[in-house]
Amino acid sequence: LPGSEGTAAMIYLDVTNVGDQTVHLTEVRLSSGSATGMKDTGGPAWTPVAALPIRPGETLSLNPQGEFAVLSNYDSNAVPGAMIDVALVFGTSAIVTVPTQVFPASTTLR
Repeated sequence: LPGSEGTAAMIYLDVTNVGDQTVHLTEVRLSSGSATGMKDTGGPAWTPVAALPIRPGETLSLNPQGEFAVLSNYDSNAVPGAMIDVALVFGTSAIVTVPTQVFPASTTLR
């Protein structure tokens, strides 16, 4: 979470494709419905990303050095220390929901 209320938060995570076909991550959102947008930081400006492919056996890492999800609207349940459900939406319309711990913005995770 950001240091101040109303500021966009970043979602960092690793997603491994254990299947035998390429899948495309199209959205990351809180299961409560809060909106996110995926961004790529590879250039001079953050660029929106519509879908991120994950080949069989590959791990996609959303992190500050590459692509990440920006959470722009979230409810008061998303506080440091809380467990919230994050929904990963794939191009096949499949949704995988994972419990995720909320950390303050100043936390180093790696």
